[in-house]
Amino acid sequence: MPAIRPVPLVLLSWMLASGVALAADGSATAVPAQIPPPANVAVPDAAPATVATGRLITVPAGTELAFEMVDSLSSKTSQRGDRFSLKLTEPLTLDGQRLVPAGTLAVGEVVHADRAKAGGQAGELVLAARYLDWDGRQLPLKAFRTGLGRNRTDTAMGVMIAAGVAGFLVRGGQIEIAAGSPITATLREAVELPVLAPVVTTEPATAEADGESAATAAPEVTAASEAAEEAEVPAAAEAAAIPATPATPATTDTNDTIPGETEE
Repeated sequence: MPAIRPVPLVLLSWMLASGVALAADGSATAVPAQIPPPANVAVPDAAPATVATGRLITVPAGTELAFEMVDSLSSKTSQRGDRFSLKLTEPLTLDGQRLVPAGTLAVGEVVHADRAKAGGQAGELVLAARYLDWDGRQLPLKAFRTGLGRNRTDTAMGVMIAAGVAGFLVRGGQIEIAAGSPITATLREAVELPVLAPVVTTEPATAEADGESAATAAPEVTAASEAAEEAEVPAAAEAAAIPATPATPATTDTNDTIPGETEE
């Protein structure tokens, strides 16, 4: 096994500062430069602000709100007392002020349901909007209703739809309201609501900006690699020029005897 040559303290300090490592056998190797993480591809848009400004506005009773059905309903499967969800499709605003953001959920209830019967009797489905669930409050909504389905013989029973319901289907005498169907409901009573802060959005980072960041980081990595390669040669040469410390010859005690042998 070759003797390990000591490295002077000054040379060792220079090698560490230059990014050069010393292997166990005394040879010098360059330490790979750390590559910075890639720049973000895009910055997502900020979520719409829902922070209240502290100013209050009274919204009058009868104010119309635009919803869509979140759940699908049918006179064949629905039962009285079933709850279903609605989603506000447009923000509630008054005098240009935003009070409730789009996407806020509301709750409706099946008031009456009866499936179509033999003999051409149409199905029945009566629904009611109950409340808008916003900021820990339940804002009461005025009921909307949908009534009789068309009978199978296509006679005079027809379809009766009360105010505010659209997008329904009648199949085999059953009333079906699909998810996504538009619904209009109104506030049952006046409510006082805080004005929300304006929506603030940010533009996503462009690909050009990301390209510039990557191009800026690339020369730094290349320069670090070149410096490490240049430092490797003189470090190895200087380490080779250092004379090895002569090994101390081993001494043998002439009085020692090998086990198993006797002195003559």
